[in-house]
Amino acid sequence: MAINLKVYRWISISKALILFVFGISLSSFFLYSQAQTVPGPKFNHDSTSFQLQGAHRVLDCKQCHSGGRYKGTPRTCEDCHNGQISYGKPSSHLMTTQTCTLCHTQNAWIPSNFTHDPATAGQCSNCHNGQKATGKPSSHISTNSQCDTCHRTTGWVPAGFNHANLTGQLCSSCHKGGGPGMPPRSDVVHSNLTGQDCNSCHSSTTTFSTATMNHSGMVAPCSTCHYQGNTVGAVFKPSNHTATTQECNICHSGTTTFANAIFSHSNLAGQACSSCHKVGGPGMAPKNDVVHSNLNGQDCNSCHPSTTSFTNVKMNHFGIVATCVTCHYRGNTVGAKAKPNDHPSTSDDCKACHTTNTFSK
Repeated sequence: MAINLKVYRWISISKALILFVFGISLSSFFLYSQAQTVPGPKFNHDSTSFQLQGAHRVLDCKQCHSGGRYKGTPRTCEDCHNGQISYGKPSSHLMTTQTCTLCHTQNAWIPSNFTHDPATAGQCSNCHNGQKATGKPSSHISTNSQCDTCHRTTGWVPAGFNHANLTGQLCSSCHKGGGPGMPPRSDVVHSNLTGQDCNSCHSSTTTFSTATMNHSGMVAPCSTCHYQGNTVGAVFKPSNHTATTQECNICHSGTTTFANAIFSHSNLAGQACSSCHKVGGPGMAPKNDVVHSNLNGQDCNSCHPSTTSFTNVKMNHFGIVATCVTCHYRGNTVGAKAKPNDHPSTSDDCKACHTTNTFSK
């Protein structure tokens, strides 16, 4: 009986010893395994085959390694950002099967850089409907055309509007204050128009620069626009213009050119013609011919009695010191009469026989 008791004690002690040793071994194995699989607070993730970038570098480990799982953690955006492991695409997201990095960076979801694949051409309204992406504002031109008919994918403006299908519609239905089209400028020209539509002056639908002013219906005086320093491109009097405070249309009856002007001389009594009719002056300068170059101080009205035409001329020889043949020779271009073919042969000057009033005496 005593022997059996000793044996029993020895067996118990042996079992306890075995269990103790096994326990220590199991604990060591567990601690060793944890040391190999669980990153510590100073774990360098860059030492793995998946280097963290952007916002991923400041995340808490458990946001990716949920449940303490490290092995088999997803490596692609879609496998992790699926709405279960991490945030996924919201219900308002554009329909796409493309990877997140096509538009988003690892720093943040926004701002994003959407790439309009050529396959999206003509399908703008699928996204740009005011819900998924920016849609047409309330002031937009009424149209069923797709956005890319006028807009580019890099920005809403500038836009190239096609006016081809707008025959019969007034420009001002869009081109007005608060309208979808560019409104008229707030200047002296546009503020003095009386009912003309844009195309009265702007014939092109691609640019406003090639405009030809239509003065029809303009009741404002010329100087409203045609003044020195104006910013609307209206021509002003040149530096050699006749000094006057009169409005342009007193002399310039046409609105397409300043050339066809009829000057009224009625208020110029006592002024010498040559004060304007000179080289570099505002009036027509004398011709550079033998007649005008040999005048000795005579004013224009000595020969030109009319202020509306230079053709009704009566030559005044007063003060002419040049010989007659200076002008009166065959082939002259000033209209001076030359000796006829049946004239007696002579080398005398005309005045030896003729007066300046007539050749008959």
